[in-house]
Amino acid sequence: VVEATPVSPTPNQAGGSAPLRLEEGVAARLDQVGVTVLEQPADPSRFARRMPDRGVTDRPMIYNPSFELPNVVKSPAYNATYGYVHTEPLVGWGESDFDGQSGPNTICQLAPFRSTKAAHFSVFPEASDGRQVVLLSLSDKHKIKGRVERTWIYQSLGTIQPSDVGKTLQLDADVSARRWPKGMGKRDGAKATVAFTTNVTEETSGQIVGTPGVDNKVLMSEGFHRLGAEFTPDEGSVGKELSVLLMVENPKPQSTNDHYLFDDVHCRVISSGAGGTKVGDAKR
Repeated sequence: VVEATPVSPTPNQAGGSAPLRLEEGVAARLDQVGVTVLEQPADPSRFARRMPDRGVTDRPMIYNPSFELPNVVKSPAYNATYGYVHTEPLVGWGESDFDGQSGPNTICQLAPFRSTKAAHFSVFPEASDGRQVVLLSLSDKHKIKGRVERTWIYQSLGTIQPSDVGKTLQLDADVSARRWPKGMGKRDGAKATVAFTTNVTEETSGQIVGTPGVDNKVLMSEGFHRLGAEFTPDEGSVGKELSVLLMVENPKPQSTNDHYLFDDVHCRVISSGAGGTKVGDAKR
């Protein structure tokens, strides 16, 4: 962690000169009204893994929790027809990339968004936080990726330290299926998982630890709803790298494009809990 001290306020700025505590590699500036603005890191991919000596309960902050980076509309790769960017990596997140897939299978998507192309007319529900969501795609016969039955994104919280033992971590995120119009077939029903995991990579989702949050059948009619997970490190887990995992899977994908959305990811330390559940099923 590094510290940066803002410049002294001017007549058109507010606030004082208290140091700003930032993660290493993240730049910040004050705008004209004195609001701290975090800048995109120079190397976003480095945040898919953390410093090995950092405990997982030491400020377990999620980078890019509502998938606002990359900024879709400002990207040179922005696709205005579909409202997404597919060729830029998600800042702070690692993405699955294994046999059957050709490159990452995630898209940073504007939400809400209504497609303007008749053949792909669909509606993305309003993001539960910010203006963007992450879209994970499954497919029974994608022309590039082939058959994709499961895909995930992940982010490391650090290495479990002795000081983490006995402290309970809670993770939650919103999930939804993309809304397709009538006549385009059934394109929902996949299993969604929000979990803590160890040994996750691009090729494997690792070993899920603790109690995951699971929705066995995500339906378009549900809209965004909350999934939650919990994990309490024990002595046997010390030394392992712990990551958060957002995953969708379906052994029988319904079509060439089954799209599922995640948003508003949070991780915190709690004193006690009753395990992972569907949390707050109210639509957002």
